[in-house]
Amino acid sequence: MLTQLSFVAAGFSIVGLVLLGLQTRSESPMATRFALAMLTNLLALQVIHLALLSQTWHVSGILTLVYVSLLGSVGPLFFGYCQAVISPSDVQKLSALAPAMVILGVAVVAAIYPPFLQWAYALMFVLCGLYMGKLASLLLKLKHRRSLFKLEFMLVAGFLAWAMMVVALGVAGSLSLLQLLPIQMILLGITVAIALHIQLNYPHLLSSLEEMASRQYQTSTLAQVDCEQKIQQLKQLMHQQKIYEDSHLSLDGLAELLALKPHQLTELVNTQLDMNVSTYLRQVRVQASEALLLEEPKVSVLAIGLSVGFNSQSAFYAAFKAQHNMAPGQFRKKTT
Repeated sequence: MLTQLSFVAAGFSIVGLVLLGLQTRSESPMATRFALAMLTNLLALQVIHLALLSQTWHVSGILTLVYVSLLGSVGPLFFGYCQAVISPSDVQKLSALAPAMVILGVAVVAAIYPPFLQWAYALMFVLCGLYMGKLASLLLKLKHRRSLFKLEFMLVAGFLAWAMMVVALGVAGSLSLLQLLPIQMILLGITVAIALHIQLNYPHLLSSLEEMASRQYQTSTLAQVDCEQKIQQLKQLMHQQKIYEDSHLSLDGLAELLALKPHQLTELVNTQLDMNVSTYLRQVRVQASEALLLEEPKVSVLAIGLSVGFNSQSAFYAAFKAQHNMAPGQFRKKTT
């Protein structure tokens, strides 16, 4: 039963990882590179799990080298992705090469000396656990500004618990690597399901995090900025030039159009309009969609959402329901 469930989880997670990799990304180029590397890494791991459990492949020196390297890279890549969002200036440090050397060293030893594989497996989870601990410390710094802090922290705590369990079992030697594979495949499937759930239900999570991080880590000042003029310029860009229709419009891009730094724009909108930039942009897009829903009754709801700048149906529905407490289709029926 456990084996059958693990095969189902593996198939689901492989499809889910591909979908997550193909989605339109709004984060910075650095964060995008980390995200794609991490998703590719997890995809390769799950394929190896599936091949080993089905006995299509067998443990060998080369496979051990690849597997341990991939497993050890999960923590650093995930932390690098989060750091690229929260504190991009700290990503490109030479110290980032240290974990890669450790991972490669452990992988080589495990490939040469097979009895060490069980310990290598546990050590890679120790490394991932350390990175999750570092991530938890970053989230703590933003906890007063994050509405979803509890959810984020629970996910990190869950991974830490998983890592500690694997380490304990690995050190104790009570379960072999092959015996742990079904559990790991199922847990990875659950992780992908959570990621898809967040993507569908909290599509603006990343942009909000970027803005919160900007306010937390950068010293902004509007002393030399004519705030009233900039707000008028912002409204002109939105309502006359309709730049909100660009689904790739980002905090950096909008700030550049206003000749401001990203943290200045964040502070400007926060202090002058009492909301963050992503909320303001969603609000403008929803207002634009309201008129189109009524003026263009034959145009589909999805087409209208895409035309005003939302990059997916889920993002449009989530933003619309947040403002009107009803779906766009319901709004159209109720007001016509």
